[in-house]
Amino acid sequence: MQVLPGSLLQVTGDVELGEGLYRRNGCIYASRVGTVATVDDKLLQVTSRRTNHSLLPSIGQTIIGTVTRLTTRYVGIDISVLETTPPVYLEEPFKGTLRGQDIWPPEDKEAPTQMNLAMRPGDLVRARIIGVGDASAGFLLSTAIDETLGVVFSKCASTGEPLVPISWNEMVCSKTGIKEHRKPAKPSNK
Repeated sequence: MQVLPGSLLQVTGDVELGEGLYRRNGCIYASRVGTVATVDDKLLQVTSRRTNHSLLPSIGQTIIGTVTRLTTRYVGIDISVLETTPPVYLEEPFKGTLRGQDIWPPEDKEAPTQMNLAMRPGDLVRARIIGVGDASAGFLLSTAIDETLGVVFSKCASTGEPLVPISWNEMVCSKTGIKEHRKPAKPSNK
């Protein structure tokens, strides 16, 4: 079964979780892109698969990418997956830019304006392509369109453990309970 970060797995029985999976509130979720595999009848893990594919990202498509840089006005993202059926794993990432005004819904008057309160380098983000910028910007992205868009996987700055969403603008360390600001995506049931 192909999974994306935040995908809920329907698992029966007692299993051990390997790479690419985590447990939250008794449910098992994927923390990375790949295929769910069973090892030794009890250990579940997500194995990554990269394919050589000639598809280009297009406007309206949902992507998965990694935050690579932050400025006061935008977030730079390396696009690595096109969320199609089945997902397309890009051999080389495409550049994407998430502008400050495209992170939070416009009606959200309490949204923070600082980029580091929405995302941080290394975060895995689900976003939608809304346009094409110049060569330095690449594809223009948005997480404000839908509540399932935003940070789908992040690690705690102090422990390196996975963060779990607890509100529209916070995530908590799965080990220590330390809260960090993010723009989390609502977990998907894919």
